[in-house]
Amino acid sequence: MDLKNYVPLKNFNWQPEKTAAEISSQFATSMSTRRSIRNYSSKEVDDTIIRNAILAASSSPSGANQQPWFFGVIKNKPLQSTLRKEAEKCEKSFYEQQADTTFKSALEPLGTDHDKPYLETASHLIVVFCQQKIPQEDGSFAPVYYGIKSTSIAVGLMISSLHLSGVATLTHTPATMSFLNDILDVPRYYRPQFIVVAGYPEEPVKVPAISRKPFQDICKFY
Repeated sequence: MDLKNYVPLKNFNWQPEKTAAEISSQFATSMSTRRSIRNYSSKEVDDTIIRNAILAASSSPSGANQQPWFFGVIKNKPLQSTLRKEAEKCEKSFYEQQADTTFKSALEPLGTDHDKPYLETASHLIVVFCQQKIPQEDGSFAPVYYGIKSTSIAVGLMISSLHLSGVATLTHTPATMSFLNDILDVPRYYRPQFIVVAGYPEEPVKVPAISRKPFQDICKFY
Protein backbone atom coordinates (compact mmCIF):
# COMPACT_ATOMS: atom_id res chain seq x y z
CA MET A 1 0.00 0.00 0.00
CA ASP A 2 1.37 3.40 -1.03
CA LEU A 3 1.02 5.80 1.93
CA LYS A 4 2.59 8.86 0.32
CA ASN A 5 -0.75 10.71 0.20
CA TYR A 6 -1.73 9.75 3.74
CA VAL A 7 -1.78 12.25 6.61
CA PRO A 8 -1.92 11.68 10.38
CA LEU A 9 -5.40 11.41 11.90
CA LYS A 10 -5.26 13.61 14.98
CA ASN A 11 -8.71 13.05 16.44
CA PHE A 12 -9.35 9.30 16.33
CA ASN A 13 -11.91 8.49 19.01
CA TRP A 14 -9.84 6.21 21.25
CA GLN A 15 -11.79 4.86 24.24
CA PRO A 16 -10.83 2.63 27.19
CA GLU A 17 -12.24 -0.86 26.68
CA LYS A 18 -14.78 -0.60 29.50
CA THR A 19 -15.96 2.82 28.35
CA ALA A 20 -16.20 1.59 24.76
CA ALA A 21 -18.40 -1.32 25.82
CA GLU A 22 -20.67 1.05 27.76
CA ILE A 23 -20.96 3.45 24.83
CA SER A 24 -21.79 0.64 22.41
CA SER A 25 -24.38 -0.76 24.81
CA GLN A 26 -26.04 2.61 25.26
CA PHE A 27 -26.14 3.16 21.51
CA ALA A 28 -27.62 -0.29 20.86
CA THR A 29 -30.26 0.25 23.55
CA SER A 30 -31.22 3.64 22.18
CA MET A 31 -31.41 2.44 18.60
CA SER A 32 -33.52 -0.55 19.65
CA THR A 33 -36.31 1.93 20.41
CA ARG A 34 -36.24 3.34 16.86
CA ARG A 35 -39.44 2.70 14.93
CA SER A 36 -40.77 3.93 11.62
CA ILE A 37 -43.49 6.49 12.31
CA ARG A 38 -46.39 7.20 9.94
CA ASN A 39 -48.44 9.74 11.90
CA TYR A 40 -46.87 13.16 12.43
CA SER A 41 -47.84 16.28 14.33
CA SER A 42 -47.54 19.81 12.96
CA LYS A 43 -44.63 20.60 15.29
CA GLU A 44 -41.58 21.71 13.33
CA VAL A 45 -38.10 20.27 13.72
CA ASP A 46 -35.30 22.83 14.06
CA ASP A 47 -33.37 23.07 10.79
CA THR A 48 -30.14 22.76 12.77
CA ILE A 49 -31.04 19.20 13.76
CA ILE A 50 -31.68 18.28 10.12
CA ARG A 51 -28.45 19.96 9.04
CA ASN A 52 -26.42 18.12 11.69
CA ALA A 53 -27.95 14.79 10.67
CA ILE A 54 -26.93 15.40 7.06
CA LEU A 55 -23.43 16.40 8.22
CA ALA A 56 -23.29 13.06 10.07
CA ALA A 57 -24.39 11.31 6.87
CA SER A 58 -21.67 13.07 4.91
CA SER A 59 -19.05 11.40 7.12
CA SER A 60 -20.05 8.04 5.66
CA PRO A 61 -17.50 5.92 3.79
CA SER A 62 -17.94 5.87 0.03
CA GLY A 63 -16.44 4.05 -2.92
CA ALA A 64 -13.27 5.87 -4.10
CA ASN A 65 -14.32 8.70 -1.73
CA GLN A 66 -16.69 10.01 -4.42
CA GLN A 67 -19.36 10.94 -1.86
CA PRO A 68 -22.15 10.34 -4.38
CA TRP A 69 -25.03 11.63 -2.27
CA PHE A 70 -27.20 14.71 -2.55
CA PHE A 71 -29.86 15.69 0.00
CA GLY A 72 -32.86 17.78 -1.05
CA VAL A 73 -34.59 19.06 2.10
CA ILE A 74 -38.23 20.06 1.73
CA LYS A 75 -40.13 21.94 4.41
CA ASN A 76 -42.27 24.07 2.12
CA LYS A 77 -45.84 22.79 2.61
CA PRO A 78 -47.11 23.49 -0.95
CA LEU A 79 -44.07 21.64 -2.30
CA GLN A 80 -44.71 18.77 0.12
CA SER A 81 -48.30 18.62 -1.15
CA THR A 82 -47.06 18.42 -4.72
CA LEU A 83 -44.65 15.65 -3.82
CA ARG A 84 -47.38 13.73 -1.98
CA LYS A 85 -49.71 13.97 -4.97
CA GLU A 86 -47.07 12.60 -7.36
CA ALA A 87 -45.92 9.90 -4.95
CA GLU A 88 -49.46 8.67 -4.31
CA LYS A 89 -50.15 8.58 -8.03
CA CYS A 90 -47.13 6.29 -8.50
CA GLU A 91 -48.02 4.17 -5.49
CA LYS A 92 -51.66 3.75 -6.53
CA SER A 93 -50.57 2.52 -9.95
CA PHE A 94 -48.07 0.14 -8.36
CA TYR A 95 -50.53 -1.32 -5.84
CA GLU A 96 -53.24 -1.78 -8.48
CA GLN A 97 -51.19 -2.95 -11.44
CA GLN A 98 -47.80 -4.30 -10.34
CA ALA A 99 -47.83 -5.51 -6.73
CA ASP A 100 -48.59 -9.22 -6.48
CA THR A 101 -50.58 -10.89 -3.73
CA THR A 102 -47.43 -12.07 -1.93
CA PHE A 103 -46.16 -8.51 -1.61
CA LYS A 104 -49.54 -7.22 -0.46
CA SER A 105 -49.78 -10.00 2.13
CA ALA A 106 -46.34 -9.09 3.49
CA LEU A 107 -47.44 -5.47 3.94
CA GLU A 108 -50.83 -6.29 5.44
CA PRO A 109 -49.63 -6.35 9.11
CA LEU A 110 -48.27 -2.82 8.60
CA GLY A 111 -51.56 -1.50 7.26
CA THR A 112 -49.89 0.45 4.45
CA ASP A 113 -51.36 1.38 1.10
CA HIS A 114 -50.99 4.13 -1.51
CA ASP A 115 -52.25 6.83 0.86
CA LYS A 116 -49.22 8.72 2.27
CA PRO A 117 -50.46 11.65 4.41
CA TYR A 118 -47.14 11.86 6.28
CA LEU A 119 -45.54 13.27 3.13
CA GLU A 120 -47.60 16.39 3.73
CA THR A 121 -47.83 16.57 7.53
CA ALA A 122 -44.25 15.83 8.64
CA SER A 123 -41.92 18.73 9.40
CA HIS A 124 -39.28 17.85 6.78
CA LEU A 125 -38.90 15.55 3.81
CA ILE A 126 -35.30 14.68 2.97
CA VAL A 127 -35.00 13.39 -0.58
CA VAL A 128 -31.77 11.44 -0.91
CA PHE A 129 -30.25 11.17 -4.36
CA CYS A 130 -27.42 8.91 -5.48
CA GLN A 131 -25.12 10.20 -8.20
CA GLN A 132 -24.94 7.72 -11.08
CA LYS A 133 -22.17 9.37 -13.13
CA ILE A 134 -19.89 12.39 -12.91
CA PRO A 135 -20.00 15.04 -15.65
CA GLN A 136 -16.65 16.01 -17.14
CA GLU A 137 -15.55 19.28 -18.75
CA ASP A 138 -15.52 17.70 -22.23
CA GLY A 139 -19.17 16.65 -21.91
CA SER A 140 -18.43 13.02 -21.13
CA PHE A 141 -19.21 11.22 -17.88
CA ALA A 142 -16.97 9.35 -15.46
CA PRO A 143 -18.33 6.35 -13.54
CA VAL A 144 -19.43 6.33 -9.91
CA TYR A 145 -18.29 3.34 -7.87
CA TYR A 146 -20.57 1.65 -5.32
CA GLY A 147 -22.92 4.63 -5.37
CA ILE A 148 -26.05 2.92 -4.06
CA LYS A 149 -24.17 1.10 -1.30
CA SER A 150 -22.39 4.28 -0.22
CA THR A 151 -25.58 6.35 -0.21
CA SER A 152 -27.45 3.70 1.76
CA ILE A 153 -24.78 3.71 4.48
CA ALA A 154 -25.02 7.51 4.64
CA VAL A 155 -28.80 7.32 5.11
CA GLY A 156 -28.29 4.91 8.01
CA LEU A 157 -26.06 7.43 9.76
CA MET A 158 -28.55 10.21 9.12
CA ILE A 159 -31.46 8.22 10.54
CA SER A 160 -29.38 7.31 13.60
CA SER A 161 -28.55 10.98 14.19
CA LEU A 162 -32.19 12.00 13.89
CA HIS A 163 -33.32 9.24 16.24
CA LEU A 164 -30.76 10.20 18.88
CA SER A 165 -32.00 13.80 18.53
CA GLY A 166 -35.56 12.73 19.32
CA VAL A 167 -36.81 13.06 15.74
CA ALA A 168 -39.01 10.35 14.24
CA THR A 169 -38.33 9.05 10.75
CA LEU A 170 -39.75 6.90 7.99
CA THR A 171 -38.00 5.77 4.81
CA HIS A 172 -40.32 5.95 1.82
CA THR A 173 -39.43 4.64 -1.62
CA PRO A 174 -42.16 5.16 -4.21
CA ALA A 175 -42.26 2.58 -6.99
CA THR A 176 -41.30 5.32 -9.45
CA MET A 177 -39.15 8.18 -8.20
CA SER A 178 -38.00 10.13 -11.25
CA PHE A 179 -40.64 12.80 -10.59
CA LEU A 180 -38.44 13.94 -7.69
CA ASN A 181 -35.78 15.13 -10.14
CA ASP A 182 -38.37 17.34 -11.81
CA ILE A 183 -39.86 18.71 -8.59
CA LEU A 184 -36.47 19.60 -7.12
CA ASP A 185 -34.73 20.44 -10.41
CA VAL A 186 -31.97 17.89 -9.82
CA PRO A 187 -30.03 16.57 -12.87
CA ARG A 188 -31.00 13.13 -14.12
CA TYR A 189 -27.57 11.71 -13.41
CA TYR A 190 -28.66 11.80 -9.77
CA ARG A 191 -31.06 8.95 -9.00
CA PRO A 192 -33.57 9.34 -6.15
CA GLN A 193 -33.01 6.59 -3.59
CA PHE A 194 -35.07 7.51 -0.53
CA ILE A 195 -37.55 9.99 0.82
CA VAL A 196 -36.72 10.21 4.52
CA VAL A 197 -39.69 11.61 6.41
CA ALA A 198 -38.59 13.51 9.54
CA GLY A 199 -40.73 15.07 12.24
CA TYR A 200 -42.36 14.67 15.62
CA PRO A 201 -44.98 11.95 16.10
CA GLU A 202 -48.61 12.66 16.66
CA GLU A 203 -49.68 11.59 20.15
CA PRO A 204 -50.55 8.99 21.21
CA VAL A 205 -47.70 7.45 19.24
CA LYS A 206 -48.81 4.21 17.63
CA VAL A 207 -46.83 1.75 15.51
CA PRO A 208 -47.51 -1.70 14.03
CA ALA A 209 -47.10 -4.61 16.46
CA ILE A 210 -43.98 -6.26 15.12
CA SER A 211 -41.00 -8.12 16.58
CA ARG A 212 -37.32 -8.19 15.67
CA LYS A 213 -35.36 -11.33 14.92
CA PRO A 214 -33.28 -12.64 17.84
CA PHE A 215 -29.54 -12.02 17.71
CA GLN A 216 -28.70 -15.66 17.04
CA ASP A 217 -30.79 -15.54 13.85
CA ILE A 218 -28.99 -12.53 12.41
CA CYS A 219 -25.37 -13.02 13.50
CA LYS A 220 -22.75 -15.73 13.98
CA PHE A 221 -19.22 -15.15 15.25
CA TYR A 222 -16.62 -17.26 13.43
